[in-house]
Amino acid sequence: MLIDERTKRLCVDMKIEGHTPREIYRRFREICPQSAMSLDTFKRKLRLWREKMAYDEGLLESANLEYNFTPNASTVQVNSEGKVVQAWIKQRVNEPDAAELISAIAQFPKVGWITPRAGEVTGRLLEIPLFDLHFGISDGEYYKETLRDILSLIESKKWERIEVIVGQDLFHNAALSYPRTEKGTIIDKVDMKKAYTDARDFYFSLLKCCIANGNTCVHFSSGNHSETIEWFFVQVLKAAFEGQCEFDDEIRPRKCIKWHEVFIGYGHCEELKNPKDIRCAFTIEFPMEFAYAKVREIHCGHLHKEFKDGDESGIVVRRLSTKNRIDGWSEKMGYVGAHKRFMLFEYSYDRLTEIHYI
Repeated sequence: MLIDERTKRLCVDMKIEGHTPREIYRRFREICPQSAMSLDTFKRKLRLWREKMAYDEGLLESANLEYNFTPNASTVQVNSEGKVVQAWIKQRVNEPDAAELISAIAQFPKVGWITPRAGEVTGRLLEIPLFDLHFGISDGEYYKETLRDILSLIESKKWERIEVIVGQDLFHNAALSYPRTEKGTIIDKVDMKKAYTDARDFYFSLLKCCIANGNTCVHFSSGNHSETIEWFFVQVLKAAFEGQCEFDDEIRPRKCIKWHEVFIGYGHCEELKNPKDIRCAFTIEFPMEFAYAKVREIHCGHLHKEFKDGDESGIVVRRLSTKNRIDGWSEKMGYVGAHKRFMLFEYSYDRLTEIHYI
């Protein structure tokens, strides 16, 4: 007689709970009265059922539980004794429990109205592209001096325009409970609650200073590590500074800023390695903004080191450096000697006037 898996599971669970073989056998006969299995035979079968279930569960646990994966579908190969000898397990990533993050966001302070400081407005634009901050690997204390230097630059004059680009691997992990990127690549695990709080304190201080010293716009730019959390972080900033500055939270891999005769393209561009491909993508996607500009700059992150390609046909493609600490990926790729600094760009109406290394 064929015994179904549910009955086997019930018998094994009773054994685990401490019931005697006789008690379990009595329950088994109630479920399968037609079975001719004796008590001695049942004891042997019960032992085999327990061993097989423990083996199967151990297989799934070793394959799935370390990084919070769940089996989505499985194919197994068994031998003549019914033991699993090979298994192919399709996995899907569990969605993290966002309760902790939501609780942290609820505690964020509200920002009062910021009064612009007095002074003559200069015809200058300041671009603040802080790419690859990787909060979690680096914390607020580590970026304390960096923030102080940026605030000092902002306060140096009244700007006609300040463009702040937020995202581009702002956080190191894409999830609260396990160490992965947005695409599921396993990386260094960090304290994401602290990372979020550090990023909040950093950008609240930055935006307060920007708003006091010029017309400010915050641009969301996605990275490959933490795109989803970055976008929601921008929503937190948008709610906190509502009515005090502009926000561009559109989700696109490549975007641009157009100011007078200045074109600034920006994106993480992890998929586009060749500068010629980057130029082509931006000129095709933003033909009008590009055509009416004299200054054509394209700024990308991802590689954690500074790289400038050309001044080809009047277009400069730059990979921007970062001040982030060395993580496992950077060490593996050999980016251990790159200068640790951010690059802020100052423009007049028709030229790039200065690059500030901070």
